[in-house]
Amino acid sequence: MGLVIICSEFILWGAYRITLDRRLDTTIPSANGCFGSTGYYFKIAIFGGSSAAGYNAERGFAEILKYELGKRYPNQRFCIKNYARSGQPFHRHQAEILKAVIDKYDVFLIYSGNNEAWNYWDDVGHFRKAQFKHKKQYVPPAILGSEVAFDGKPLWALFLEANSRLYAIAWKFKSKYIPPIFGKSSELDMLDEIHYGEIEKQRNFPATEVTRMIINYKKDLEDIARLARIRGKAVIVSSVPTNETWKPFFSVHRPGITVEELSAFDQYYASGRSSYAAGKYVDAIRYFSLAEAIDDQVAILHYMLGVAHVRTGAIRQGQAHLMKSIDNDGFPVRAMTSLHQVLISTSRTYENVYFVDSLRTFHDLLEKGLTYDDLFSDVQHPSMLGHAVIANGFLCRLSELELLRTIARYSQKVWK
Repeated sequence: MGLVIICSEFILWGAYRITLDRRLDTTIPSANGCFGSTGYYFKIAIFGGSSAAGYNAERGFAEILKYELGKRYPNQRFCIKNYARSGQPFHRHQAEILKAVIDKYDVFLIYSGNNEAWNYWDDVGHFRKAQFKHKKQYVPPAILGSEVAFDGKPLWALFLEANSRLYAIAWKFKSKYIPPIFGKSSELDMLDEIHYGEIEKQRNFPATEVTRMIINYKKDLEDIARLARIRGKAVIVSSVPTNETWKPFFSVHRPGITVEELSAFDQYYASGRSSYAAGKYVDAIRYFSLAEAIDDQVAILHYMLGVAHVRTGAIRQGQAHLMKSIDNDGFPVRAMTSLHQVLISTSRTYENVYFVDSLRTFHDLLEKGLTYDDLFSDVQHPSMLGHAVIANGFLCRLSELELLRTIARYSQKVWK
């Protein structure tokens, strides 16, 4: 039996190495060459949520980077370790792991921003039934020596998740088929059913928490930048594009809007929707702009303004409104502009932090004729093409690092 398991694991490992198909990967994405990483290995660690982990794409940017670095620097050996974990916020989770392994890698790549609101929702139990409000799902990682224990799991379970493809297949089979046959899992039973209308009275993420989220995100990045600078490490951060064609989950009017203003807003907004439905996009923009002058905090209004501008060919103007729609979404699960600004400001403050504007690159490609369906597999996860674009941005920044150039020159002499 043991021999069959070993042979099966070897066959699956070989199939993955040949195809790099993520469906054959382990539950926790593989280390991509970190085993035995001594000597002249150039070590890179990746941090983020499901997008950085390569969710819903055949290959993530980690695999693409590994391949492209090998082609560009054939005499240099690379170790790429992907710590990204689906659903994990950067603050309290990914950031803490990065700080714990700061001495183990040369460069740290950060692609994170979509999950930051989940710390608050988990703390207050927003989506859980009353009797489960106290039962948190986002457990901070435990750092045990050189190992990272996600979600409080023992190290033997982490070993299987990180190394066994048979385990991954069994886990995927269970996730897909077992719950429908035997009923809901206990985790799903904990969740409360919450439905949103197009416009609600208040956001489910208070403005004070938005401010706190930005402060925490900025503090973590600055702490990491300082630690990396002391140890001679480089940090490369990327903005996080999302599929802006997805409507906001729900909208909220600005505080203090009067009954008269609300009535006028509704009239302009309704006229704009009617004009848009009739294909009269210029008229729709005029009506929506009048509504915006009354209340510029309604996410669905910015969404409609955005798509109307795109329809008229004013793509840049449309994208600006679509970003405002994301920023004002009552259920903010996509990276906000404020988080992108934190990345930019940190890279300008610390000379060892480099910024990759993946958001601008995606917008440039959309303006040149690519579609959101080309670049995304769903609301926020990049497609394989999207991952290739992100990988190229990181690769360009990596190639600028004097550390990589020096090691590459040195290893070229050593390996001859």
